[in-house]
Amino acid sequence: MSDAITPVNYCTHAIEDLRKTIKETRARGLTVTAARLETVIQMLAAAPKFLLPNCAELIDTENIRETHLELLRLPYPVTVFEASWHKEKIVPAATVAGVLETMSTRRIALCCEMTEDHTPVRGLKEIPALRRHYPEGGIFIYPVYYSDELKTWNPGAGGTFVPREFRIPEGHKPTRMTQMMLDVKENAGRLHRNSFQHFAEPFVLLDEMFEMVAAQSHGDIDAALARLTYDANDEVHMAIQACAVLNCANVGTVDVHPKPAMNARRLAMRRPPFFTYKVLQLATGKAAASGKGSGPHSAPRTHLRRGHIRRLANKVTWVRPAVVNAGSERGVVAKDYRIAGNEP
Repeated sequence: MSDAITPVNYCTHAIEDLRKTIKETRARGLTVTAARLETVIQMLAAAPKFLLPNCAELIDTENIRETHLELLRLPYPVTVFEASWHKEKIVPAATVAGVLETMSTRRIALCCEMTEDHTPVRGLKEIPALRRHYPEGGIFIYPVYYSDELKTWNPGAGGTFVPREFRIPEGHKPTRMTQMMLDVKENAGRLHRNSFQHFAEPFVLLDEMFEMVAAQSHGDIDAALARLTYDANDEVHMAIQACAVLNCANVGTVDVHPKPAMNARRLAMRRPPFFTYKVLQLATGKAAASGKGSGPHSAPRTHLRRGHIRRLANKVTWVRPAVVNAGSERGVVAKDYRIAGNEP
C-alpha cells in the first residue's frame, strides 16, 4: 500500500492558509471563528498524520458494511488523514441548499474521539446532546479542503459525528435534514444503494460561518445542516476506510520523515514545518491463492479481486488484491480497478 503514496504535505499548506484566514476573520470581528481556527491549527500540527491513496480508496465504498463501522476506531485520540481527490469519471456537481459545489482535489479529514473523559473541542453546543444520546461516544470528523478555484485551503463550517452506537433501528425514518442530504446524493448519482446506512449527526464548529451558510439557505437550518453534512461526506468515507484497514491484524505503518535541511529553511523563514507522515504497510504473508475452483461460484476467467476485509474467529485481517484464475483459457475480465482511486 505504501508504494503508491507520495508525501504532499497538505497539513503544512493548510496551516499557512488558515493563519491568513484567522487574520481576515479577526479583522471582520469574527472572534469565535478565529479562536476555533486556532484550535484547528493546533490539532492539525500535533496530531499523527496518515497519507492515503487517491480518494482514500482502500475498500469498496459502494459496499460499506456493518463490519467497517465496527472498525471505526481511531489509532490516536486526534488523527489526521490526507488524500488527493482526482476522479477519472466526470461526476455532475451537486447543488446543496441552493449552492453549487466546487472542485476540490485535495482533502484533509481531522478526526477526534469523543469519550466519557475526552472532549476534543470545548464549547461545541452539540456535545451535551451527543453525550446524552450516544453515551458510548464516537468520532468527530471535520473537513479541511482545498478549493481548486480559489487555490487556497478552507475550513468547513462544521462536520459529522459518527457514534459508536451507529446502527439504525428497523422502522426508523430519516429526519428532514437527512432526507434532504440523501436526495442531493441521489440526484448527483452518489447514493450507493448497497451501502450500510448508519447514524451520523452534524456538528457546527464555526458558528459565525454557519450563520452565513444558513443565510444562503434563506434561514432554512435543515438545508444548511444538509449542506454541512454533504460537505463532510467524503471525509467520513476517508475515515471509515482508513480505520477499517488500520484495525486489521496484518496492516501496520511506516513513517515518512521530512528532510531536516528543508525544515530548517522553513523555520528560518517562520513558515510551518513539513511533518512526519505514517503510510499504511501491508504485512508480508502467503501469496494469494489463484482462485481456481469448480461449481457455480468459481471464477472461470482471469480477473482482479480487490482488497477486502476478512473477519476470522479471533481477529480481523486484510486480504490483499490478487489476480484470480491467472492463465485462464477463457481470457481476461477487464475491470477498471485501481488500488488508489475511488468514487465516494
